[in-house]
Amino acid sequence: MNDPPVVLIIEDDPDSRAYLSAVITDSGYRVRALGDDESLFDVMISARPAVVILDMLLPNRSGAGLYRQVRLHPDFSAIPVILVSGLDVQAVSEALSQGEPPVSLPDRIVEKPISPTQLAEMVAGLVPLNKKGAS
Repeated sequence: MNDPPVVLIIEDDPDSRAYLSAVITDSGYRVRALGDDESLFDVMISARPAVVILDMLLPNRSGAGLYRQVRLHPDFSAIPVILVSGLDVQAVSEALSQGEPPVSLPDRIVEKPISPTQLAEMVAGLVPLNKKGAS
C-alpha cells in the first residue's frame, strides 16, 4: 500500500497551522508544517509534497514573493499551491501580478477563515488520496 500524499503547510500562526494540519490529517493525507520559510526548499526536497498550502502574510517575507520563488523553481513549478489569506481574493491576485517574470496564479486562492470541508475538497481536487506524492 502506498503512503498517502504529503501536504506541505507554511503558516506562521501556530493556531492556524494546527487547524490546517488537523483538517488535512483527518482527510487522510500526511502533513509537513512549517512556521516560516527558512527551510522551505530543503523540506520540499525531502518531503516531496503533492500540494503546498501557503499563507499569504508571513512575518519575514511576502507570501507573494515566496509563491513566486516556488513557481519559478524548476523542481517545484508543477506542484499545486493553495494560497490562504486574510486578504480578499482580488487583493491577492493583484499582489501576485506584480513583479517579473510573470507567474501563473496559484491553483486555488482562499480567504480565511476556511471551512474544513472547503479545504479538504480543495486538496482532494488537486491530488486525490490514491495518487502517490509528487515525484
